[in-house]
Amino acid sequence: MCIRDRLNIMENARHAQARRVSARVERTSEHIAIVVEDDGDGVSPDVLPRVFEPHFSTRTSGSGLGLAISKRMVDSWGGSIQLSPRVPRGTLVRLTLVPAATP
Repeated sequence: MCIRDRLNIMENARHAQARRVSARVERTSEHIAIVVEDDGDGVSPDVLPRVFEPHFSTRTSGSGLGLAISKRMVDSWGGSIQLSPRVPRGTLVRLTLVPAATP
């Protein structure tokens, strides 16, 4: 995952008025996941299905390409990216990648 994608996720949290953002790495024998959680305004359930569409944005500024580009890159690596609301507020982003084979 490139730095631009991580920064995009953090920037989205900032725009959602997050006061706290945490990131962690989870590793199993099958995958590695980068999990980012924030306590911002969250994502409305009615727009959740569209957040990875190119040019979709809930803001008036920006191109709406950040999450679409992130998803395309992660998909091309054989991974996945999911975004879901946190309770009572905020957003959780999970990037799951299959680890490279070790010799």
